[in-house]
Amino acid sequence: MLVAVPDGIAPVSVASPDNLADGWRTVGPFLEETPGASVLIVAGGALSVGLYAAAIACALGSRQVDYVDTDRERLDLAKSLGANPIEGPPPERLGPYPITVDTSANSAGLACTLKSVEPGGVCTSVGIYFAPETPVPLLHMYRTGVTFKTGRVNAQAETPHVLELVKSGRLHPERLTTKLAAWDDAAEAFVEPAVKVVVSRE
Repeated sequence: MLVAVPDGIAPVSVASPDNLADGWRTVGPFLEETPGASVLIVAGGALSVGLYAAAIACALGSRQVDYVDTDRERLDLAKSLGANPIEGPPPERLGPYPITVDTSANSAGLACTLKSVEPGGVCTSVGIYFAPETPVPLLHMYRTGVTFKTGRVNAQAETPHVLELVKSGRLHPERLTTKLAAWDDAAEAFVEPAVKVVVSRE
């Protein structure tokens, strides 16, 4: 999974390659196909992935990035990135949007993102659903022709896209690092909840 960090990028600023790549694959390829498209992100589960998705969507020029969450700190971070924060649990439906992202890791969030896709749009879920069965609104998806993507990210393949965006100066992942800790303090750093912890040996 290792990818060389280009000159001019501080390694600590991109020290979350799997989460950054996960955020990229939810919005990056689709915004390249449809520049300026609106994005809905229903967050709350994979804490940093939803925010990285919001940051990348804003960096790529999405005309509207709506970010749904119940956590005030994450909502404020989303707003600081240029996204529109929507506080509260996910409603039944928003939008419609050509691109929706589920990082909620709960069935209500997943249903909201799937029902909020415009006809022919795409929904990507990064959440891991451990229940043997998770309901999805198949009739609605059938009527609107939704493309649904889920599964693990191929981080090595996606990371160069992220690094290119960082090198261009449009994306600043370090703005989402809410706790930076020295290597010797790593154990203590992960005890207290944080949106994104980065541990450095420098």
